[in-house]
Amino acid sequence: MGDTPHQIFLMVAPARSSLDSSQAAVEGMGKQLFYALCERNLETAVHLFTECPFAREVWTMVATWSSCLNLQPEGWNDYSDMEEWFFAITSIGTKAAHSLAMLTTWHIWKERNAIVFQQNHSTVQALFAKIKDEYSNWASQGGRTFHFLRIEMNSMSN
Repeated sequence: MGDTPHQIFLMVAPARSSLDSSQAAVEGMGKQLFYALCERNLETAVHLFTECPFAREVWTMVATWSSCLNLQPEGWNDYSDMEEWFFAITSIGTKAAHSLAMLTTWHIWKERNAIVFQQNHSTVQALFAKIKDEYSNWASQGGRTFHFLRIEMNSMSN
């Protein structure tokens, strides 16, 4: 079919607007009632990607580095629906910005899973470095949309 894991994730994530800590409790993971990165809010998709201080810091770093203002959390409205939020941040900007939004969302999700299932927690800076590394891999492998971001390859080390 050709869908990448990032695309498949974004098709499924809106349907699971609650990442469902209550369901996780039923499945024997009662400890995960609170969001794994900030341990203070019940875990929902909206909190995971838009409200959590850890995720917002990642988004801010990505937006600043890429000059994609639509990825800057300070410009977002309050959303109660994951799909509404994602469409709002990707309704403007280039395909490259949309791809970067997808890439960032994917890495925040992977970080959440690393904490929940492997008790492995990265710093904001380490997660940002992973996003930049994958960006670099996509761009070097001919990811056409990323060339439009015009991020200097020497800024990759920042």
